[in-house]
Amino acid sequence: MSWTNRPSLGPGSYPRGQQMEEMLDTIQDRDVIAYGNRGSNSSGFTAEAGVMRLDNIPIRNGRRYLIMAPPIHIFSTVANDDVGASLHYTTDGTAATTSSTTLHTDISKVSGASVDRGGTVAPFGILTGPADAVLSVLLSALRVNGGGTCNLLASMSVLVIAYGDAVSDTGVDL
Repeated sequence: MSWTNRPSLGPGSYPRGQQMEEMLDTIQDRDVIAYGNRGSNSSGFTAEAGVMRLDNIPIRNGRRYLIMAPPIHIFSTVANDDVGASLHYTTDGTAATTSSTTLHTDISKVSGASVDRGGTVAPFGILTGPADAVLSVLLSALRVNGGGTCNLLASMSVLVIAYGDAVSDTGVDL
């Protein structure tokens, strides 16, 4: 399948031009179907708390979806706290909460009690549509270990990307 009406990246215009052409031809099946951005810091937290939610995202049975939050800066008022961000989801049309299924949690240690000594987290995961359904995704923040008040710092985004048909696992455990 070819992506029509796109500029060519033939061999004369880009190294490995033919490989790029083939890669771009496959991108048409990968579309951002939902996006949310929070331009402000989260409220301070010591327990898991929701930060941003995307609702009413239609998904299809047997399709794969990449759900991700690009790197988010974290902060705590106490050095060496472990701070994380999680992606929770539902596929039954209800709003995702911190009690919903967890897709992925990413945790980082804050090296110092100042904004410039924080860390970054980037939760992501792949979800296969269990049926034609309505997806809700929640980005939450949590302090995993430590005693400080923590924040996720602006700007934070969540993307849901349609990633094509689900395929069988052909990996070999070693």
